[in-house]
Amino acid sequence: MHAPWRTGVVAGATALVIAATLGPPALAQGDCANADLRPGPGDAAAFEHSVVCLVNAEREESGRPRLQQDWRLARAAELHATDMVVREYFSHFSPGGSDVVERLRRVGYLPQRRFWMAGEVLSWGILWRSTPKAAVDAWLDSPPHRRAMLEPGFREIGAGAKLGNPVRHDYDGVTVAVELGRVG
Repeated sequence: MHAPWRTGVVAGATALVIAATLGPPALAQGDCANADLRPGPGDAAAFEHSVVCLVNAEREESGRPRLQQDWRLARAAELHATDMVVREYFSHFSPGGSDVVERLRRVGYLPQRRFWMAGEVLSWGILWRSTPKAAVDAWLDSPPHRRAMLEPGFREIGAGAKLGNPVRHDYDGVTVAVELGRVG
């Protein structure tokens, strides 16, 4: 007669191995918390997390791997979104001429000599267009932005959201920058 606890341990270990092999469960856009959040003070982190979740859900639906969050990309995104609101412009280039590559080098993400990829998508919205879902849906409806978000070579993501918008002063809204990257 064998000991019942051994069977439980083997079955439990087998289930653990199978679960580890399968990876995380697939995402759907409906699984992303705060997708319809219209941000207020203190909501930036929830907004940014939802944007990353929605991008990853779309990537999975398109057969692409999820992107891992990288704090340096998030920092560059936050700084760029803030700069656009404060200095009232909306562009991949700052008024001083810096671009995504310079911003990612400033936060220590891009190495000087190694393979790397970088991309960026931007959004600003007011009223019902100021939610994570509205931003991601707008990018998905734009072929160049869709290609950037679904680019199979990217491995990491960082999102930054800033209350306010660079163009309209009659509504607050939100400005969003998402940095996409791969190093090595």
